[in-house]
Formats: sequence, structure tokens, C-alpha cells
Amino acid sequence: MDESALLCLELARYYHKTKSYDQAHDYYEDSIKYNPYSSAVFCDLGFLFLEMYDAESAHSCFERSLEINTEFLKTWLGLAILHYSLGEVDLAWSTLQRLLDREPLNPAAISLALKWSVEISSSQEAITWLLRLNELLPEDSSVLLALAKIHYELGFYGKASIYAQKCLNLSPGEQQAQLFL
Repeated sequence: MDESALLCLELARYYHKTKSYDQAHDYYEDSIKYNPYSSAVFCDLGFLFLEMYDAESAHSCFERSLEINTEFLKTWLGLAILHYSLGEVDLAWSTLQRLLDREPLNPAAISLALKWSVEISSSQEAITWLLRLNELLPEDSSVLLALAKIHYELGFYGKASIYAQKCLNLSPGEQQAQLFL
């Protein structure tokens, strides 16, 4: 990517982060003029449109990003989020699965799958995703606390106690974990 395209992309990301959407959009478009074959630029622009509630434009950008490079994993994540936001839950899950097929321990994808599982009240599926997240982040006490909490809510008090103890071993002051012992 040449310097002009990179500068435009960095400015676009800055304005995107500060929620100055019009300025971000302008800089993304400028970056595309300098480099029309950047999956990253189209993907980022897709996320911008997603935040602006412009599903059609977001979809076009994500599709263009994938035309350029099907291995740009962030695009699969964006497309999955878009489908989920449109109520296309089955399509969202299959799109997220495409990302996980390429990178089984992608933390963003696993976290998203966990969030969706909780939202649709699939406790068993949430446990599955939490266990994958725990495999990826074994030293994360918040994951262990979530495992303790969900096992407790399902009546698996022994497992809840085990995860609560593991959480306390990592974070001795975690008062919530003590509730599940």
C-alpha cells in the first residue's frame, strides 16, 4: 500500500474511532482511490456503514473485501455481525463458522458466538463457546467466572465450584466467584 493510501486509511480509522462518520467515509473513499484492491479498506468501510445502520452499503463493502481476499478474516466477522443484526440468524452462524473453519481459536469469533448463544438462551451452546474461550485464554478469570456462573444456573454445582475455585486461584479477591463455591 503506498504512503497516500496508508495515510488516508489511518485518518479514516481515526475518524471512525472518534465517530466522525462523514470524515471517516471520505478518507476511506480516498484510500480506495489510491488502492482499489485492499480488503482491509473495504472491510473497515463495511464496519463504518454497519455503525451508520446502512446495511446495504455494509454488505456491498464486505462482499467486495471477500472478492479481493477470502482469507481476510475480519471481513467474515463483519458479514456475520451484519447478518445477525438483520435477523438472519442462520446465515450469521454459518458465516461465523466460515471464519472459525479458517481460524478455530479466533477470540473475536468465539466471543461473538458466546454472546449470541447467551442472547438466544442456549446455555449448553454458551458453555461450549466458553470452554473454547477458556482453552484460548486459560488465565482469564472472567471466563472462569462465567463458566462457574452458567454451570451454577444450570444446577451443575460441582462444576460451578471447580470453575469458581480456578477463578479464585487467579484472582483471590473475586467476590462473585465465592458465591459459587
